[in-house]
Amino acid sequence: MLPLILEIHLLWHPGDDAVAKPIAERIACHFQGGAFASLLAGAVDVQMHSAGWSGNDTTPRPIVWPNDTVAAHQPRPARHVAVVPLVGCELNRALMPHDGSPAWQQFIGDIGQRVGISTVRALPICLDKTGLSEDWPLKLQRTQTGGAIDGLRKATTLAPGELDARHLLDLVQSLAQWLSGDERRLQVFISHTKRLGHADEAVESLVSQVRQVLGDGSRMRAFYDAHDLEPGEDWDRALRDHAATSAVLALRTDRYASREWCQREVLTAKQHGMPVVMLDALTHGEERGSFLLDHVPRLPVQRRADGGWEDRSVRRALQMLADAWLHRALWQQQRDLAHAVASPYAGYAWLEQAPEPSTFPRWLVPDGDTLRLLHPDPPMATPEHEVLTALARRCGVTALDITTPRLLAARGADLRNASAPLLPRDGLRGRRIGLSASDSEDLARLGLLPEHLRQALRELARIVFVSGGTLAYGGNLDRDKFSWLLIDELRRYAGRDCGRLELWLSWQEHRRRKLAELDEVREALGTYGTLRAIGKDGACLADPGASRAPRACPPIKSAVQLKAGLTHLRRHLTDGGYARLLIGGKRTDYTGDMPGLLEEVLMSLRGKQPVYLAGGFGGITLHIAAQIDPGTCTPLLPPGVAIDQATRDALDEVRALVGTRGWSALRNGLSDDQNRHLAVTHRPAEIATLVSLGLGRLPAMPAMATD
Repeated sequence: MLPLILEIHLLWHPGDDAVAKPIAERIACHFQGGAFASLLAGAVDVQMHSAGWSGNDTTPRPIVWPNDTVAAHQPRPARHVAVVPLVGCELNRALMPHDGSPAWQQFIGDIGQRVGISTVRALPICLDKTGLSEDWPLKLQRTQTGGAIDGLRKATTLAPGELDARHLLDLVQSLAQWLSGDERRLQVFISHTKRLGHADEAVESLVSQVRQVLGDGSRMRAFYDAHDLEPGEDWDRALRDHAATSAVLALRTDRYASREWCQREVLTAKQHGMPVVMLDALTHGEERGSFLLDHVPRLPVQRRADGGWEDRSVRRALQMLADAWLHRALWQQQRDLAHAVASPYAGYAWLEQAPEPSTFPRWLVPDGDTLRLLHPDPPMATPEHEVLTALARRCGVTALDITTPRLLAARGADLRNASAPLLPRDGLRGRRIGLSASDSEDLARLGLLPEHLRQALRELARIVFVSGGTLAYGGNLDRDKFSWLLIDELRRYAGRDCGRLELWLSWQEHRRRKLAELDEVREALGTYGTLRAIGKDGACLADPGASRAPRACPPIKSAVQLKAGLTHLRRHLTDGGYARLLIGGKRTDYTGDMPGLLEEVLMSLRGKQPVYLAGGFGGITLHIAAQIDPGTCTPLLPPGVAIDQATRDALDEVRALVGTRGWSALRNGLSDDQNRHLAVTHRPAEIATLVSLGLGRLPAMPAMATD
């Protein structure tokens, strides 16, 4: 569980919500997926600051700055903090000295005081032509002028909810320059062949299109051999030098894969860990490809009707190269941090990309020891690993250990306790955990989005699956809900040693689904998952599709039957010997006698089953954690929140079941401090690692009977 390298704070005034919030959501989603999903989630995080922290008319949640002192159980401050104000009319108005908001003036003024620190950077994005008013702190005003390293270009007028792609590109490049310590702009080497496979190939026009996009405000430096090499310069050395110090945009036309210099340019970039993106522009195809060109992102680029090339793929490729540049800077910072302390991560050679036959030989030193390589996620597939293992054995390497930060984190690799032994690779084999999750009303106040919650569930699923555990979830099968999110992660990590996913349907959810929908889910689960359903009487159905008409059944209108159906489902997930993780959860507008997650935790506590409380997303989970440790959890609760009597009574029962045992009553394999950390953090990697660590310390559970 490596410390957080970069935390991005997006802030705006609630009065600018209509324009600022969609832009903030797009930025947040960008940094929570794509290239950055391959890093351990502890590399970069995003928080939002708009909704009031102490009430509707107050300023947002305070920012935790680098080197701030926090309690032992609190998430450690990020090593670098980037503040991105989304500057609209209302935020400018709030800073006016006479008619503005003193609270907002103090909030922004504190940021201005921090900007001079080397580990803090401000990168404003202006939502209209007014820019930063003269009432902004001087240090923040200065960040808007100068090159990309000092801030973003002054924004032109943006349509409501629209983030110009160039602003996102600027933001990523600014962060990469800052974290890499290199103020030079990213240099893009355009790799291409001049040889035509057919007369109708338009190689020159494609190169021209790429150069035009590069010059259209990308802030990148382009290197193109025909234009930039000096007469008489050593082409071999020059191409190798540029490929090793640049990102490579390879234009794969029909003859590209067969040209020696094209192969060398890509190989040299790979060997130096530089980003490579391939634009596929084949007209008639290739006689054969080249294994040297594999293992890199590829994008198709299409011809227009007029014979030119569309530029959407080119712009996307440039964004991918910038993302890869920032990814590399984050990876290198994590590597340096791991080697600065006695950490399990430090025992591995850190590779910017997963090893492949063209880059693997440099590590093959026949000294008889285990070769340990660490690369970004996702893990290698079994056939890939088998090929490299065979190569290593032929070179005299006795054992090959290729892993990722996520796999090590699942085994308990924790920088805070570097001497602790690692769990086995399949450390969750025989462990089952039931997932209790739903949206929380507290997300906006805590500076989080629904996507943050979904990212936490993805991270948990990944660690459970790669460690051989079983994850169970009872919910509905709508495409935008959690069931399909978990299915997608299962399919991403499915393999010979993969864990399992169990999807459970309540009686009412089973009835409202067409037979074709049930079949689709079972096909998606394949051999690595199971679909289970509960009948009206509370029994588990032997076959969810048996005796079902193709059409969905009429909806159930009886409140009593709806409540009973949910209770039956929750009881199965408790009686099956599952540990339980709670995250989020409604306090109000629930179906049943009490909030669903509260009923589930009561069943688990009564049954003496392990319980994990991830309270950093608020909701009823945080209220439950506050019954165990009010001093730790109460400060995160919203002030003056209304709770009905049924919920109060159920919380009282939680407190009674826990008694004086405190966190040990959860029987989850974690220490008191680890449980406190889990109760307050929203960081996906920390949640997943702590749950995995606790489960790995528990005895394996008996196998569940097959229905």
